[in-house]
Amino acid sequence: MTDSEPVKKYEPEKTHKRKFSLQNVKKGVILKYSYKSKMGMIPGNPGKVNQDSYIAVSNIAGNPNLHFYAVCDGHGFFGRDVSTFIKKVLPQILENDRNLQTNPRKALNNAILRVSQELAYSDIDINFSGTTLISVLIKGTTMWCANVGDSRALIARQVIDPNKPENTGRHWMSIALSRDHKPDEPDESQRIMQCGGRIEAYQDDQGNPLGPARVWLRQQDLPGLAMSRSIGDAVANSVGVIPEPEILEFQLKPEDKFIVLGSDGVFEFITNEEAVKIVVPYWKMDDVEGACAGLEKEANLRWTKEEEVIDDITSVVLFLDVHK
Repeated sequence: MTDSEPVKKYEPEKTHKRKFSLQNVKKGVILKYSYKSKMGMIPGNPGKVNQDSYIAVSNIAGNPNLHFYAVCDGHGFFGRDVSTFIKKVLPQILENDRNLQTNPRKALNNAILRVSQELAYSDIDINFSGTTLISVLIKGTTMWCANVGDSRALIARQVIDPNKPENTGRHWMSIALSRDHKPDEPDESQRIMQCGGRIEAYQDDQGNPLGPARVWLRQQDLPGLAMSRSIGDAVANSVGVIPEPEILEFQLKPEDKFIVLGSDGVFEFITNEEAVKIVVPYWKMDDVEGACAGLEKEANLRWTKEEEVIDDITSVVLFLDVHK
């Protein structure tokens, strides 16, 4: 399934510089959505490509109350090939899973593990290339968020104070739907160590740690992956980096107003709470495209201030209309 199938007439050009919104078409609890992806920058590398991909599929298997959205953040030399493979193949597998209508959680888990297997049998060299996956599957008012890696999802809840009606709508809560899969998380590091891996950061000339914890083979200084779960990354997989998703089930409420999914290009220097503050003004204006553009602009600004490089920046924003 391609992203053109749900709304064919809005198919964008075949480029990773994409911007899309579904305006004024109610899809269950999804009022409208938008996604945007911007290529990053590496000095001295004019041939850099955008390794991020997104997935947006409404009305899966013809069900008007079943929707799937995701962001993939590819890495390694063939990272773009990997994330594009997931974008193309995962929705097809999910739609054809026999458990989708009766047990969506199981279908989502099965689909992610199966697409990982199909990737391994593809022609793509995944020894040192892979992708994250952050996704939400929504059926009615129930949502399952499946995460592999360090991309992120959150939901923004409007806090209603019954004792101060004049303040209604002024306070917001950010609810994390995922956790970042990092090698130094206790449960993640235990698995990697048990599988024969080693966890260390880069070191300077004096042996002091530089940057995040990374996964290495026990006796070799590779691959140096800075996450504990991914799809692909065959060498890292041999020492406990797994494609198994962590799935959170969430019951949507009327106070839940929007969802943000993003690559770490968005969240490297923006907290979940800051992401909510960025999007709220656009939510109030009913401008879902502006919400994605606002996240991209702020993320790009912070990368420019903090680093010489800029990561690829990709987000999917969903505006919600949940009834009791």
